[in-house]
Amino acid sequence: MSTFGFRASAAAMGGVVNRPFREPLPVQAATMLPSVGGYGSARVEDYRYHEIVSFKAAYTQVIGNEYEKDGRRERCTLVLAVVEGLNVLDMVTADRVVGRLVSETPLPADEKQELTWLPAGSYFSNLRIAGVPVKATPQDLLMSREGQTVGGIQGLKTVRQGNPLRCSLFQENQPIHVDGFGDIFLGEYTVGRDYRKLTMIRLALGSPVEGDLAFANLEGNGVPY
Repeated sequence: MSTFGFRASAAAMGGVVNRPFREPLPVQAATMLPSVGGYGSARVEDYRYHEIVSFKAAYTQVIGNEYEKDGRRERCTLVLAVVEGLNVLDMVTADRVVGRLVSETPLPADEKQELTWLPAGSYFSNLRIAGVPVKATPQDLLMSREGQTVGGIQGLKTVRQGNPLRCSLFQENQPIHVDGFGDIFLGEYTVGRDYRKLTMIRLALGSPVEGDLAFANLEGNGVPY
């Protein structure tokens, strides 16, 4: 009898600042699913790191379970991370940043079957960069069901051979560079053979504040063994 190992983790925020301070930022609202499945969540309210980064609330949630669908057994995993009232140096702000991944794996699992993770439901609410609204238009393919392309990149065969594909959930050209602030990456999505990773916002900060920050960072996986 096949045993299935769930793997799912989420963090609302994490990173490191190198200037004007040199210290890692403790990961906020982190949670992880045990291999047997179940439920986990974490929440942080009113976070502030000096006047560099702050948010009003952030929470994460992971769920893994087994159920019956159309006469067969399925294993389902959900990973969610939400940041509300985000403010980074008054340059990147958002009312809500939401990252979401969900999967269904039929039983018995087929080793040739590509792991399906859907990032539908990942979005920004009132995202602004340097005060300018950013729409962040979703890639149609990624917001439906993963097929033979990923963000316009051909070849899930490459993924099965162990080479991950990397793209963005959104159509905007990236990175978005702002002089005196740094580079902004939106919806970074990695498709691996047996995992998916999603980071809704990644910041590579330059002078006068230098460091790397990530918001709504998710990873999911589930494999038989």
